[in-house]
Amino acid sequence: MASNVAFSPKEWTVLIKNTTGWGETSIGTSMYQLDVDSVSMPSLGINQSLDIRTTKGDGSRTFQDEDFFQDDTFKIREMTFSGNFHTDAAHKYAFLNIADQATSVDNVPLAAGHSPTPLGNGVSISAGTMASHHLFNIIVASPGVSSAKNMSFNNCVCTNFSISADIGTDGGRYKYSATFSTAGKFQSLADTTAVAPSASYLNTTNVTMGGINASTLKVADINATLNSFNVTVDNPVVYTGAGSLGYETLNRAQECSVIFDAQVKYDDLTSGLINTFDAQTAAVNGDGLKIVNSANFDIAINDYVLTNVSTSEGDIMMIDISGKSVDDGAEALLSLDWST
Repeated sequence: MASNVAFSPKEWTVLIKNTTGWGETSIGTSMYQLDVDSVSMPSLGINQSLDIRTTKGDGSRTFQDEDFFQDDTFKIREMTFSGNFHTDAAHKYAFLNIADQATSVDNVPLAAGHSPTPLGNGVSISAGTMASHHLFNIIVASPGVSSAKNMSFNNCVCTNFSISADIGTDGGRYKYSATFSTAGKFQSLADTTAVAPSASYLNTTNVTMGGINASTLKVADINATLNSFNVTVDNPVVYTGAGSLGYETLNRAQECSVIFDAQVKYDDLTSGLINTFDAQTAAVNGDGLKIVNSANFDIAINDYVLTNVSTSEGDIMMIDISGKSVDDGAEALLSLDWST
């Protein structure tokens, strides 16, 4: 007889723990729960072939048992989580990972000249040698049933992280989105039947736009009236190298980029941004985005170029601004400050 139990997608939870070494799989009781309102279920990344042979000798044109191939050695799995942002350690992990900073850092810079530490190698880096902020174990926990099969992923790295807020959505509460990636047999999917987070959240305090100091706020060097913003850091990883463990090496690749978007009121202070964007010839050394928040969380982007300025019609005229952080060799591309 079929079960009459059903679950809502909202019942799945996400737990995270920083690791101390390549291949560490321990779960223990020190995992922390992320605040998620949407769980993008991990892609399984299985390698599967359903192609039939061109010649079988018997004239058959159908898929047969010996044609089937499936393997999970060289696989890449991705998962994206989003929800309400908090200022606790668990919600700091993703940015610490991309910024290549230790877990004890509160004023976290994505430093000028950013060159990340190698993330891992299945042969030469043994357990216990990796810095604790480089890799994470993540569990997507099933609803609490006696036979729950939770999905466990080791050696995860964050490849994209964003923070956003909109004054007209959910009271201007800050939101986050984080994408993690993992691959190879060391990072294989595993079933776990018991998960015990040490706390629901480390910090349930919400960060809202109501805590922003409007007198010090800057967008494109203007003390603008802010309606919404989004800051995104993107730094992909590449998996390579063949071995019995699957992919043997993972590292950052391509560009580590910081982009920002903001919607501000069109007025006598911001109206000139259209001409500024049209006439720009070099990066600006100033405040691309500066947000000081009383909830102990500040955002700062210094040097920048504008990538878009356009008007937005609504109840009143707004301006949409997009920009990209520029490395001047001195100031951080982006600073997120939990210590204020």
